Amino acid sequence: MLKPMDAWWTVLVIDPIAVRLTVWIARYTRLTPNAVTAIANLIGFLAGLAFLTGSLAAGAVLYQVAFLFDCVDGKLARYKGMSSPVGAFLDWILDRSMDVYAAITLAIGAFRRTGDVHVLVAGMVWLGLFSVRYLMVQRRHLLLGFGQEPQESIRVGLARKGFARRWMDLCRRHRLYPVPSNIEIFLATFTVFPLLHRPLWGFVAGAAAFAVLSATGLRTVVRELGRRASVADPGD
Repeated sequence: MLKPMDAWWTVLVIDPIAVRLTVWIARYTRLTPNAVTAIANLIGFLAGLAFLTGSLAAGAVLYQVAFLFDCVDGKLARYKGMSSPVGAFLDWILDRSMDVYAAITLAIGAFRRTGDVHVLVAGMVWLGLFSVRYLMVQRRHLLLGFGQEPQESIRVGLARKGFARRWMDLCRRHRLYPVPSNIEIFLATFTVFPLLHRPLWGFVAGAAAFAVLSATGLRTVVRELGRRASVADPGD
């Protein structure tokens, strides 16, 4: 039911609840994984409406409830043996749509609440860097589009050194990613800072994190393409 490795927030906080909820849904309801996906996105839609009306705390709580159900749908599919390409694609496209929707509604709602145009600008920058980060997450597909198969990643790089190797092994034993992921950025942007009524800080912190992670991913892509080019043309 669980992924081999996942985000810290997911593993330490959400999964213990999601696993129990998944078992209860499987035993006592007729909900399908796609139905749970629909529930997650309905709650996410309500979270965006709360952000839009300036109810930041309500939006933050609803966002996490939506995320909980988003974690349940995949677990339910694996638990009941109902995984399918259609369901996976539906979950993927709706998740990305809800990420964008949450950022737009939070930025507009915070602007309407405070009149501070900086939060709109920060929200748009956050969206732009999120898009770049997502492209870097999909760098394997990018490289494959050039006929390449990536051989390196930040995790492989980390595993080459003594302390980093021990850290990687420790994280692997506990199913944790060795570096922050999008989930932690979403947690800060859509939950922690809205609860503190500081959405601008959340967008700034999230954009900075996306920038660092995207630069790391871009470096991997460029390095791998360069390595492949040198192997293909040894005369250079």
